[in-house]
Amino acid sequence: MTPSKAIFLDRDGVINQENGYIKNWQQFHLLPRVIEALQLIYQSEYLAIVISNQSGIAKGLYAYDDVIQIHEQLNNHLSQHNAQIDAFYFCPHHPKGINEYGTVCACRKPKNGMILEAAKDFNIDLKSSYFIGDSERDILAGKNSGCTTYQVKTGHPIDIANNSSDFIVEDLYEAVQKILKLS
Repeated sequence: MTPSKAIFLDRDGVINQENGYIKNWQQFHLLPRVIEALQLIYQSEYLAIVISNQSGIAKGLYAYDDVIQIHEQLNNHLSQHNAQIDAFYFCPHHPKGINEYGTVCACRKPKNGMILEAAKDFNIDLKSSYFIGDSERDILAGKNSGCTTYQVKTGHPIDIANNSSDFIVEDLYEAVQKILKLS
């Protein structure tokens, strides 16, 4: 079986507005040009896989099922625009959590447990894959997995002095254009 290639995506700050803890679909607002970027990935040979820390679960701010529901609604919305996310992986843990998810884990970025799990599930060649994020922890997770990394300016402010991304771009659309060599 030929290995797959993936474009791994952080969620908050890359796909939707970074706006605190997103608890439901009504609070989930897509960033400009995200649908167009996801359409390009959908038409390409790459899988689109979301890798997201969701510590609000461990902090008791929303439930595990709330995150699943947001992801289902996102894909329902994208399906109306000839796009989709192939898989969603999210870490519900936080070391200072107040419930059963309050623990140190191997999946919370900057660790790369979610990426390694996706690579196993989809037979992904990580060296031929990319990680697009808006924070240094995203970039480190991608780098620790052997992916080429892109940091977008649509989420957390970028600390240029401590930035380890391979490339810095305006947004998801510009990153995808560069990956697919369309610009």
